Amino acid sequence: MGILNYTTKIAVDKTTGECVGLLSRRGVRSISTLYDDTGKPEGLAFTMNTEYGPRHFELPVRVQGTLDAMKRDTTVPRT
Repeated sequence: MGILNYTTKIAVDKTTGECVGLLSRRGVRSISTLYDDTGKPEGLAFTMNTEYGPRHFELPVRVQGTLDAMKRDTTVPRT
């Protein structure tokens, strides 16, 4: 089975902004963007209060597995 919605025309900055907006409306205390060595966004990190006190979370983007699956999928167009 192929990967659904494997491509998009939505900019990374727009998606990041939408995630930040969703998190901020849920009471997150701090939000930061994680970047790779070339300055490309590679995840989000945030801190929020929980019933156990403040907790830090990271949402890294791990693309290698998805890229490998797309390479194996013969229905994904090659550009």
